[in-house]
Amino acid sequence: MKGGKLIKNGVEAGVDVATKAATKQAQKATVDKAADAGEAAAKNSATKAAKSSPLSTANPKARSGEVGMDNNALINAMEGDGAAKAALGGRTPVVSPQAVKEFATGSKTQRETLGSAGTRRENVGKLREFLKENNGRVGVGSTPQGRLELQSRGIKIDDSAVIDSGRRSGVKTLTRDKKLLKKAPDETEKF
Repeated sequence: MKGGKLIKNGVEAGVDVATKAATKQAQKATVDKAADAGEAAAKNSATKAAKSSPLSTANPKARSGEVGMDNNALINAMEGDGAAKAALGGRTPVVSPQAVKEFATGSKTQRETLGSAGTRRENVGKLREFLKENNGRVGVGSTPQGRLELQSRGIKIDDSAVIDSGRRSGVKTLTRDKKLLKKAPDETEKF
């Protein structure tokens, strides 16, 4: 009997060990599945958040209260017939760093009259005043990838920087440039 009892206890011990091992393996598999599901959910949530972010290049929808302005729109709003200012329609202007640079540099005639430093000083002052009056802001910079994507559509380097900045800032860009309006219709708006 003793031998039979040992075998019975040994089998029971073996079953217990096997059961514990299977339980641990099942628990580990459950934890791994939960971790994988958690990672997938986190990744999915992050992707959704990135796509809905107004700063994302994945979502070039314009914010309803803001609009980007390229250099010709800035000049028109401050010194032209006012069509760009009318096109703002109460929206907040967002100016890309590239458009700031272009506006500050000024025209050739202006540089000849005032000199480069004088032109820059005068134009930066005008731009500050314009942004202050309209609660405007300078948008985020463009990215190399965004510029390249736009250049692949035949858009010039400087223009691609302005439009990509607008996309990344979540706004369409006001322009009169017919080529831009044709080559980037989802990212631009005519004034």
